[in-house]
Amino acid sequence: MHSSNHLQVLLVAALTYGEYVSGALAPLKQPVAQVAQVQQSCINRDVSYSIPKRSPSPPKKTFLTAETEQHAVNGSSLPGVEFDIGESYAGVLPISNHADESFFTSTHEIDSKEITIWLQGGPGGGLLLENGPFIWQPGTAQPTRNTFSWTNLTNMVWIDQPVGTRFSVSSPNITNRYELTEQFMGFWKNFIDTFDMHGYKVYLAGESYAGYYIPYIANGFIDANDTSYFNFQGAAINDPIIGNEVIQFEGVAMQYFNHWSEVFGLDGATVANITAQNEKCGYAAYLNKYFQFPPPPAPVTFRHKYWQQ
Repeated sequence: MHSSNHLQVLLVAALTYGEYVSGALAPLKQPVAQVAQVQQSCINRDVSYSIPKRSPSPPKKTFLTAETEQHAVNGSSLPGVEFDIGESYAGVLPISNHADESFFTSTHEIDSKEITIWLQGGPGGGLLLENGPFIWQPGTAQPTRNTFSWTNLTNMVWIDQPVGTRFSVSSPNITNRYELTEQFMGFWKNFIDTFDMHGYKVYLAGESYAGYYIPYIANGFIDANDTSYFNFQGAAINDPIIGNEVIQFEGVAMQYFNHWSEVFGLDGATVANITAQNEKCGYAAYLNKYFQFPPPPAPVTFRHKYWQQ
């Protein structure tokens, strides 16, 4: 490993607390009417939030120390952001000593000694468009406060990795996910030292290409058997890529079609043709063999004759 390698991260601590109210859909009996009902429910959705108001005066900076001061961000002076995003830190920490981060602290007792790591398939997508403290949506003139920020619930850190991703610096020098895990753990240990988070419960979360990263990193945390730095508690992966993309995208299409067949309303000949294509492509046999638990050995490799040329 090279100490010059750095990872870009954004760290945010809990700000407030919120709740979601969700419902379940009944089986389709009158598909057209029920689709219209679902559409209307999205418009008139009854949501009740229990989000405590922020303190009228700025809270004490809980992570500001002589060591973290160099990473401190003035949350009230970000360009284009017309509100104070709270306590935050940003910078670059090499995989052996330092990385770039931004951190927001909680004003409520709900905050505890835990932190969630967010890994994104497309760097910056989660932070700026989904679960960060502020979001800048397409078609809007400027960022807005994110009512549904995950910082309402826990300390958050967004990390750009592996080395070479987005604002992380230096050149990539790994060839597999085991080396990726080794680099990430080197960074994480230094991150914990920098912000004095020893013993904090750690959760891994992400989406898309993070499906390739999180299982390996989680395994590395567990194997380390060191709760001072790698106190792994759980993981969540949304819409993950965990194997061959074509199979992931197309392999379950028939099941989706069968479940919503009343909505599609296709004639028998078309249904028969789709079913035959599903069989011909091998998707039906694939699902029957591999969609079980515990899963059998990996069915595909990531090598392709075109990639090897």
